Parts: sequence; structure tokens; C-alpha cells
Amino acid sequence: MTSNHLRSVPSCTSSLVIPAPGRRPLRVLLGRDADLSHDTPSRSGRVSTSSAWLVGMSQRFLRYQSPVPDSTGIHLGIFALANRLAKQGRLSPEDWASWRSANDYYDAAYPTPAKSVYDPVANPAAQAWFKSTAHHLLTRVDFYVDLLRRYDVACELFHSDDPGRVVYEDDVQIVVVPEMAVSPEPPSEAAALSPR
Repeated sequence: MTSNHLRSVPSCTSSLVIPAPGRRPLRVLLGRDADLSHDTPSRSGRVSTSSAWLVGMSQRFLRYQSPVPDSTGIHLGIFALANRLAKQGRLSPEDWASWRSANDYYDAAYPTPAKSVYDPVANPAAQAWFKSTAHHLLTRVDFYVDLLRRYDVACELFHSDDPGRVVYEDDVQIVVVPEMAVSPEPPSEAAALSPR
């Protein structure tokens, strides 16, 4: 997302951002200072990640992701962020056991799209979004949000009716190529010969 698609975000770690006109997602920042005690936006602009509030949103799709892209330009999703903590050995034994249990639940609860869905040339920057009707999955996301907050890993929540070109869909999720994504293409001969 570029700054012309969403109004600027205050420096606080949790705020509600109103989308600019058009079909851009609504962004909610989640951070370690987020006030999760309310089921609706509070006067301070802080928001809850409780499933009651999320499910009540009018947008059809939700995505939790890193606010900053990784070295390949991808905004990692909430599961990848938590998995990275585990793979780096940063989780306490108790958190690792809880993370493993939560991952096992999600692995059994819904299908994993084929690896080809995430092909960087065919589907650049493909990303998974929960359907807002996937209540049984959304109610358990709070574990991951809390885990990331406790380990100081930033995470954003986006809501959208149209997050991009759908390349995969099942009853609980879609995988989309965001409209701003550009496929990495080899330079053409003309581009190779032109001065830069």
C-alpha cells in the first residue's frame, strides 16, 4: 500500500485507519500497546481483535500481516510471522508448545493451497485472506496476535471486500494477487539496450 491509498497512520501501535475513497482495504494496526479490552473502537481509536468485533465488520475478507515487507518484498502473514519466531528459536518452551498446538489446529481446520498458487511469476505477492464467515478460524487468531505482541513483532489487520485478483478460493479463505503486485519479468531486449 502506498500513502495515497490510505491516509497517513499515526505513530501509535494501534489505530483505526479510514480508507480513502475507492476499494482499498481498511487497516487496523495491532501492536504491543493495543488496548484489547473493548469489543468496539474506543474513543482513543484503539481497537479490539476480539472475534465479536471482527466478525461484525462489513468487509468480506480479513488479513493479518507484517507492516513492513521482508527482503523479497512480501508482507508476511500472521502464521508466517509466528512460524518465523518458532524457527528462530525465540519462543519460550511454553509458547512453543502453544504455538505448535495452534498450528496443528489450523492445519487440520482448513486446506492448504497448492504451492503453485504462490508461484512468484504467475501470482506475484499472492496472499491469503480469511473470509469473514470463517468464525471458527477467526476466534482463534487472538492467540497469534497476543504471541506476536509479546515478542514485539508488529502486525496489521486489513479488511476488504476486494483485496485483489482471486487465484484460489475455498469455504474459509481466498488467495489473491494484490492489484499493485508486479510480476518479476526478465528485461526485454529493448529495455536492455536503452540507457538508464
